[in-house]
Amino acid sequence: MTNYIAQKQSLPLYVQIADFIKQEIERGNFKPGSILPSEKQLVEDFNVSRVTVRKAIQILNDEGLTYSEKGKGTFIAQQKLKHSFVNVVGLTEESQLGGQKVSNKVIDFEIIEAPAAVAQKLQIAESSPVYCCSRQRLLDDRVASFETFYIPVSYLPKMTEEDMAGSKFAYLEAKGYSIGQITQKLKPALPEKRIQEYFDIDPLTPILINESLSYLKDGQLFELSTVYFKTSEYDFELVAYNE
Repeated sequence: MTNYIAQKQSLPLYVQIADFIKQEIERGNFKPGSILPSEKQLVEDFNVSRVTVRKAIQILNDEGLTYSEKGKGTFIAQQKLKHSFVNVVGLTEESQLGGQKVSNKVIDFEIIEAPAAVAQKLQIAESSPVYCCSRQRLLDDRVASFETFYIPVSYLPKMTEEDMAGSKFAYLEAKGYSIGQITQKLKPALPEKRIQEYFDIDPLTPILINESLSYLKDGQLFELSTVYFKTSEYDFELVAYNE
């Protein structure tokens, strides 16, 4: 370990130590929930002062990679999934990028007559047949988000519940559809009872709700979706451009 920090002499020692531990976390050498070596052990391993080790740990805590419990030590935090509101990519694909196991659990799947509010947003006739599908999205067997979406049956007349247990984006592309644009409305909220139960959170834990409209590359309005995010499972990214 002393060889590692010697290679980066231009950086403060505590930054080098924090970087080293970050890399070990990324490589999977430190698992979520596992405990870091003690301060005393890190002092010996890196041949630095206790103050330097504490500064390194503070960096890791501030970045959400670890958390410290008085009298117990410093533990590896459950890593969050990065979600971008800029790129057109599904949860399955994002989870693969984050190296986490992902699965979908379909809660409801049926064909219904489009309610007035849904028909208006999808710009279709009221009572037109639409798929109504609700899914839990699981990351490493944890419920990370819950989605309900509506798609006119005319686009995908043979879609099944089993199809939606996998990647929705991959299924659409296999059927010849490609999403060109998504408009999104974000709002923080307190969870309704059903969401509290899915996420195992209390009524005062805030969540993020994302209502979106997806358009195909030819401009056709394709889908209305509402996703409820468990914020403790995500880091969210927004990008602003100066045009």
